[in-house]
Amino acid sequence: MKVILSILLALYIGGSCYAQYTVTKVVGHVVNKTSGESLSPGSKLRDDDMLAFSSANDMLRVIVSGKGIYVISPGPRSEKKQSVIVEMLKTSH
Repeated sequence: MKVILSILLALYIGGSCYAQYTVTKVVGHVVNKTSGESLSPGSKLRDDDMLAFSSANDMLRVIVSGKGIYVISPGPRSEKKQSVIVEMLKTSH
């Protein structure tokens, strides 16, 4: 019994080390550049994913387990390449 509880605890702690974002709404056209997936409700994102927005008006609404609901949109300092706006979910400063 202790072994099973230890395994479940390890899986819980290991799974919560990386925040996982679940997309609930997409406005416009947003692509996960890391996987090449066009995002839709139900898509999963990680902290290190890069997003490509087709316009400055695009946005995502996501749920982060244990943290709440967030709206992600391209920031004013986003990198613009060939009419596509690229944004990172998490930056290291």
